[in-house]
Amino acid sequence: MWKKIIKIPGKDSFDQMDLEEIALMIEADSAIRPEGTDLFDSCALDEFLHFSELNERQDLIAIRKRILENIYIDDPGRPNKVINVEFLKHFAAELREQSANAT
Repeated sequence: MWKKIIKIPGKDSFDQMDLEEIALMIEADSAIRPEGTDLFDSCALDEFLHFSELNERQDLIAIRKRILENIYIDDPGRPNKVINVEFLKHFAAELREQSANAT
């Protein structure tokens, strides 16, 4: 069953999104909001990080690289790494600030 992960009207791919929308997508991640939001399914960040091709947008490629470098952290007492929710929240705020300064 196919579900729409980007729910913003008129936006069908990550390449069409601005920094504010990327920040909103990060905040909709299942680690932060298990149900997602009205604008993004909770799996949108996973799709952005692992399955999408971002050939045209070097800024999005850099964003993906930074997230992948910081998203997982060790958690003592757990056998696997966990999602660094604080990094995601901080990075979303940073992107939102960049977006505001660009206008």
